[in-house]
Amino acid sequence: MSRGGLRGRRPNTRHSLRTLSDRSDAEVISLDARRSVFNLYNRRSRPRHSIRQRPMSKKTIALPQQFIFSTEYDVLYSDVNSVNHLGADRVLPIAMEAQLRFIKHLGYSDATAFEDAGLIMAHSEVLYLAEAQYSDRLKIELATDNFKQKSFELIYRITNLSRGSEMARVATTLLFFNYQNKSVIAVPETFLERIRKVETEPIVDPA
Repeated sequence: MSRGGLRGRRPNTRHSLRTLSDRSDAEVISLDARRSVFNLYNRRSRPRHSIRQRPMSKKTIALPQQFIFSTEYDVLYSDVNSVNHLGADRVLPIAMEAQLRFIKHLGYSDATAFEDAGLIMAHSEVLYLAEAQYSDRLKIELATDNFKQKSFELIYRITNLSRGSEMARVATTLLFFNYQNKSVIAVPETFLERIRKVETEPIVDPA
């Protein structure tokens, strides 16, 4: 075969390039779509990094050796949800009701503002142990604990008398707040004296 014959059979690269550049918009869009599906499949098929989950630590509220106040409470219709269970958001208000009764039994006429200050809650914890339903009779026991210069704690044990089971435990940290000066004050000594008195003579509220 002559060299001229070889030269005469050179591939028509210009025609090939023109064909590639002259593709219609529909062909380009179709190609891009296939690439997108391919990339999406690859991302989904790759093994995902496992997320290491730490087990949630189970918290508890330690009970004191002695409760200095107890009262009883009937679960109201407004306390239960649509399936007749005591709402989780109602346990803390029930404990607060016991707190107000306790303050009144200490001899204060106003259970929310006394000793020239207001009693405010800085922290709370609730441990749910069992259910309660409408009209169940609850017993709320209260103890004071962890007195510091400007704070103290109240510990509650709530027992469902109707079902014979411990229903919940609650712990709150309280502060005395002077609203006039906008500052936290030290726990008043007269309040501490009343607490010491009921520690020797626990109060049972007939309510």
